[in-house]
Amino acid sequence: MSCNGLPPRHPRKFSEKFKRQIVQLYDNGKSPSDIKAHYDIGSSTLHRWIWALHENRSTHPADDRTPEQARILERKKEKQAAQEEGQCFKNDCADIYSKVAAVTANAGRYPISAQCKLLGVPRFTYYKLRDRLKSEESGRFDR
Repeated sequence: MSCNGLPPRHPRKFSEKFKRQIVQLYDNGKSPSDIKAHYDIGSSTLHRWIWALHENRSTHPADDRTPEQARILERKKEKQAAQEEGQCFKNDCADIYSKVAAVTANAGRYPISAQCKLLGVPRFTYYKLRDRLKSEESGRFDR
């Protein structure tokens, strides 16, 4: 039971201010068992907060990362988002011209509409850029 007599809701979210107050109680000499019992906090949670605030001065994992680790994590998130949206092409995000070229190269094998849908290229854009690429190849590109 929690201190208000109701069963706790799991998972619970605690503010940074609350975590600091709990660690301050521990630092002032209150025993971990008393803190856990009074505030209905798990043992591992309490010890994790104590360790984090004593070692890092913060309980947020993002504050512990080096700039390189943050950049790698951000790149992973971007790549995952692109894959989820179906916008990835050959392990990296391709520009629209690469996608149009791939659709054109496979036009005899697969329906253009299906390829455009798979790669996220509007059909109108495909036809417009295909014509533009043909004009560039023949040397008569006009804007």
